[in-house]
Amino acid sequence: MTMEIVYYPDPRLTAPNGMLGAWTEESAKKVEQMRSLLTQIRGAGLAAPQVGWNVRLFILSIAGKGSETLERVVFDPKMTPLGTKVPMEEGWLSFPGMWATIERYDRVRLEGKTPDGPIDEVLIGFEAQAIQHEMDHLEGMLFIERMTPADRQKNAPVLRQLEEQWKRRKKE
Repeated sequence: MTMEIVYYPDPRLTAPNGMLGAWTEESAKKVEQMRSLLTQIRGAGLAAPQVGWNVRLFILSIAGKGSETLERVVFDPKMTPLGTKVPMEEGWLSFPGMWATIERYDRVRLEGKTPDGPIDEVLIGFEAQAIQHEMDHLEGMLFIERMTPADRQKNAPVLRQLEEQWKRRKKE
């Protein structure tokens, strides 16, 4: 089965996400499919619920300095906000065509597991933004819940279109 992005208002985006617990061959295969999809869509991150897999796991692929890329798989994460909130422009793959300015902390502490063992580190800037974004997915928090009223109004036509597409797919 080909892995695909789940679009709003699919209920899997807000469903509870269980702990993965242990790294297994099955989870490794699913993560490889997620990595392939992320590369194909040229995204910076992808959370398991965005592909209909309701576990607490996300992958990141963030371009760094030069040819360096920060790639990581994190499961069963815990995030602690640090620093100050700053407005950051972002879009969500599950809400194609929508952009908004979201208040995010400029630093976060990330604890969790990776296929190579536990992590506990502080991230800043775009990496911190990406972690908060992926954590929203794991918490079932939707993009539209983070928008200002002005951004929500600006994106209302796209939101209605996504809802109509969902209704049509449900009838098929």
